[in-house]
Amino acid sequence: MNFKELSNQYYVLGNGEIAFTVIDYAISGIIDENGRNVVHEFINLPEDFEFARKYVGGYQSDHTNQFGKRNISKVYGFGPYLIDTLELEDYRKLSVEEFEKQCDEMLSEYNSNSEIEFMEFIGSVKSAFKSVKINSHEFYQLLPEEWKYNDISPFELSDYLCGFSINRVDRIFTVIQIDDD
Repeated sequence: MNFKELSNQYYVLGNGEIAFTVIDYAISGIIDENGRNVVHEFINLPEDFEFARKYVGGYQSDHTNQFGKRNISKVYGFGPYLIDTLELEDYRKLSVEEFEKQCDEMLSEYNSNSEIEFMEFIGSVKSAFKSVKINSHEFYQLLPEEWKYNDISPFELSDYLCGFSINRVDRIFTVIQIDDD
């Protein structure tokens, strides 16, 4: 299977407090019957998809731990997880509606002083989900064990959600992410 970016939607609340991203990819080749294998293959392709927070080629990380020790390294990850730790059981099958509910709960914590800005942001999120619901045949959430979290990642685990939609008819793979951009 190969994946080629078709489109992306990127919405940011405030000064980058939280971001919501929806990226569609065209799938070419034979689509595996097991949706978990499709997700796993996307994550393990030897190609960066920066908009999807997928860094096979790595990115520079300058991290200081709680003891004040600084570490500059290269991180090879998908969101806050190291790619080589992710396995098939880390992709939980669920409905788009369940995932949307989780997103709503997380985003409600960011209702800021600017009610208008927040409502516009939530409106964009709802609109994006409407399209995904219509076109999704299978949906998976990235939900690995907490020990797989890369603590030198720029992402906070408490502010990260990721889901994958597979549309087998139109051959579209969609990545939805919320992160503390």
